[in-house]
Amino acid sequence: MTATTDDRAALVAELAQYIRERGLIAPATLLLELSKPLGFLGGQLLVMLGPLVSTAPHGRLDQYAALLEDRQAVEQLLAAIGSRSVPTAD
Repeated sequence: MTATTDDRAALVAELAQYIRERGLIAPATLLLELSKPLGFLGGQLLVMLGPLVSTAPHGRLDQYAALLEDRQAVEQLLAAIGSRSVPTAD
C-alpha cells in the first residue's frame, strides 16, 4: 500500500499524538532512534506479528509498518513527537 504525502503526514501526526497522550515520548524516541538502521526489519516484524498485536490504534498496523520502513517518515515522526511539550497537571 502506497500512501500519499498527505496521508503519511496525517498518520505521523496521529501516531505522535497517540505517543504524547500516553506519556511515551522518551521510550518512543529512544526506540525510533535505535531502530533507524533496522527500520525495514522492524516494519516486517510488525507485519509478521500483526495477528498477535491488537494494540495498534484504529487497526492501522500495516500503515505503521510501512511508516517504520521509510526513514524520512521516521524522521518526521521524531520531529512531531518532540514538537509539542506535554502539558503538566497542576
